[in-house]
Amino acid sequence: MRLRRFLIGTFACFGLTVAVVMFTPVVFWYATWLSGKWNVPDGDVLIVLSASTGPDGMLARDSYLRATYAALFWRQGHFRTLLICGRDAGPLIRDYLVFSGVPAASILVENDSTSTRENALFAGRVLPANSGRKMLLTSDFHMRRAAAAFRKAGVAVEPLPIPDVRKYSGNPAYRWPIAADLAQETAKILYYLWEGWI
Repeated sequence: MRLRRFLIGTFACFGLTVAVVMFTPVVFWYATWLSGKWNVPDGDVLIVLSASTGPDGMLARDSYLRATYAALFWRQGHFRTLLICGRDAGPLIRDYLVFSGVPAASILVENDSTSTRENALFAGRVLPANSGRKMLLTSDFHMRRAAAAFRKAGVAVEPLPIPDVRKYSGNPAYRWPIAADLAQETAKILYYLWEGWI
């Protein structure tokens, strides 16, 4: 009897979760909260956090999306320097940005970091002390943790989130994978809080 009640309760909770994710805007709302404030893309330094690489050394979708917005924001703003953070994808993003018209001499690459915390710690070592107003570009759902990690590391940044999961959350086919990404990001936020990194 207990096993039966447990199974019914488990399936009911799972069904409710699926219904909330698939048929309500909760995914969009949560991604919006994680992204924080949306600022005008203008400043002195544009810091771009790379993500993953794809097969055969190509940019994966998330890194490609960030690189594309970085090129667009460079054209719109008055940035003097662009810093790309992250091992592996960093040099690929640099090449993409140069091809997109960003002067190679204006691009710095920090190619040692493998996590958001290391992005923050190592960026501070690369940037000159008086480099001016710094804007941080990353995916919407990643911004809250990334900006907090940079500030904790002593690098004052203003958030410049790009539409990532918010952009795709309107399509029901993407909602379940997006919910998994948001759950993973929530776990990372809790871990960073536990470690005192944000």
